[in-house]
Amino acid sequence: SDLVLARNLTGAAVAVACTDSAGAPVSCTGPTPTVPSAVSLTLTLRNPGTADDNEYEITLTGQRRQT
Repeated sequence: SDLVLARNLTGAAVAVACTDSAGAPVSCTGPTPTVPSAVSLTLTLRNPGTADDNEYEITLTGQRRQT
């Protein structure tokens, strides 16, 4: 199934960053990616209901929880 995280994205630039449990950057992809403790997704959005062209940068962060 699909999950919509955001609408009205601007540009093609979306940044993804992964970190380990100590907060150090790790690879999110590759032949042997480390399982990250946190993943951050940075997006730029605009409000289509306004006349101005203001853009808003937001970051969504998810933490890996395991019991």
